[in-house]
Amino acid sequence: MWGLIEISYGTMDNALNIFRGAVPLKVILKHNPVFKTNHGIRRMLHNALIYSLIRVKLKPFAPGYNLEHAKIAKAITGIPIISVGGFRKGAEMRGCLENGLVDFIGLSRPLICEPDLVEKLEQDGNYSAQCINCNICAIMCDSDQPTRCYQR
Repeated sequence: MWGLIEISYGTMDNALNIFRGAVPLKVILKHNPVFKTNHGIRRMLHNALIYSLIRVKLKPFAPGYNLEHAKIAKAITGIPIISVGGFRKGAEMRGCLENGLVDFIGLSRPLICEPDLVEKLEQDGNYSAQCINCNICAIMCDSDQPTRCYQR
């Protein structure tokens, strides 16, 4: 029996902690069923209070933002490690794999943006994904809209 350990930061103790980079509050308030409101005063309160409190916990986008924890897991276990989070450049992904920092790279938002990303990376190992980390695709997962890139 064998398996993988995926190093990720996604938990729902704080609904916005899976995001790095932009957090489009207007999209959240319009489409997310937990925060959705068309009521002007309620929207203003969300903008002024809730987002201000949550903003303190938000983390900036950085390439490979889970990589440090993945390296620790790799060092203390013989189980293959997959790291997700912030991988956009082919050269960075290749470097992590060739240097043994992780065994696998996981992608989600870049594949939503470019379903043919793997083929592009195979053709050009230095290719950079077009995902701009706007996070709208992730927010829309909780709506009645399809999962897709909303920026392309």
